[in-house]
Amino acid sequence: MRPPSSRRSTDRLHRPETSVRPDADAQNTAAALVMDEHTAFLEALLGLEAEARRVSRLQDLSFLIANETRRLTGARQIFVFRKRGSMRMSAISGLPRLDRNAALIQQLERLVGALAPDQLEETSVHELAGHPFPQLLWQPLVTSEGRLLGGFLLAGEHAWDEAQVTLARRLGDCYAHAMDALLLKAGVSLRLGWLAGKRSRLAALGIGAALLILAIPVRMSVLAPMEISAHKPFVVAAPIDGVIEDVLVNPGDKVTEGTPLVRMGGVELQNRVQLARREVQVAEARLKKSNQLAFSDDEGRKELSTAMANLDLKRAELRYAEDLFERSSVRAERDGVVVLSDKQALIGKPVVTGERIMQIADPGETELVVRVPVRDALVLKPGARVKAFLDSDPLASREAKILFADYQALPDSANQLSFRVVAAFADPTAPTPRLGVRGTAQIYGARTVLGMYLFRRPLTALRQWIGL
Repeated sequence: MRPPSSRRSTDRLHRPETSVRPDADAQNTAAALVMDEHTAFLEALLGLEAEARRVSRLQDLSFLIANETRRLTGARQIFVFRKRGSMRMSAISGLPRLDRNAALIQQLERLVGALAPDQLEETSVHELAGHPFPQLLWQPLVTSEGRLLGGFLLAGEHAWDEAQVTLARRLGDCYAHAMDALLLKAGVSLRLGWLAGKRSRLAALGIGAALLILAIPVRMSVLAPMEISAHKPFVVAAPIDGVIEDVLVNPGDKVTEGTPLVRMGGVELQNRVQLARREVQVAEARLKKSNQLAFSDDEGRKELSTAMANLDLKRAELRYAEDLFERSSVRAERDGVVVLSDKQALIGKPVVTGERIMQIADPGETELVVRVPVRDALVLKPGARVKAFLDSDPLASREAKILFADYQALPDSANQLSFRVVAAFADPTAPTPRLGVRGTAQIYGARTVLGMYLFRRPLTALRQWIGL
């Protein structure tokens, strides 16, 4: 419901008189209707103010401002903002929740955020091009002490008259009073009156001591799972396309150069060699026949070159089949230890040329592979200190240094995003741990204060929540 416009009264006062005057009953009826309209409007206004003061939660107050204010002001849509460092939208009329990725919300937050501090504390009119309700009226929520708590935007099709602006100011005062009371009740008011008295002074001393403790400098560190891995292992790849028929070694076996590792589809390739040999024999017989005919027959001389070319082709196919058969048996090209996760999973598996089958590692050349979760990631610089605790020897630690860290986080075995960090042991003369041994690594970063070290996760979550 809109408040009665002052222009209507003015129009009545300055309306030109006519020769026909309404009788007394008609005048009394019109006056009664005007009085009823004023009474209903005042009842609605007082009821809304009382309801605002009865609200017990800040979010409920935001919904009340967004939805109930429309009945009095005649606004088509209302956007409510709260001051949380910057102006952040908290409610929209007619919507139960906000989608912060919506273009309209981001546009209005930029519009309000672009206002100067003195403009934020004053009622002002704006225009939003391209919106169905382009005429905007900004009404701040300012306490009697002059603190800005937020504000709301009234959107409509037509320009706002003086009566609507006056009504918005009155409602802004009421809503600011209610919001200030709720903030004080929630314990987030900026007033520091609780420091008065002896107990408050002791509390202040305790807080000061806690702040001093939190300011103690410490080195940032993070714990992450790690595994002993081979340094620059030799990759055994499939030499041809085919199916792995058998794996001739077990994980952890020591092999030497030339040791058979994998056999691939040998029967099929052997049959292919035999077939190629038969085709060579047939081509040789045809060539011999063409040679005999060439002495007495013109057609034989014509077929001689064709038979020779066909024999060369069949011999080339035989050499290719023999080469494939020879390469079907994969052999080790260096000494080392077989690095293989599951032997049975490879048997019967189809592979393509170049696909990795296993690795051969030098047991004397190892490194640490650490998986640092994204939520615990700190500045990972080459040369940073790492302390490794092996599960096989949890009471002792080994010193290491970071060689490099992946630039991009990738899913690990638990499908969690993490950074892969590779480190090398600082003492190369110490006994080398066995490949595959797991444990926990403690990575040290730059120096910081104890408070940041203890509360870095809550602070990160808070920063993401408030958008700073």
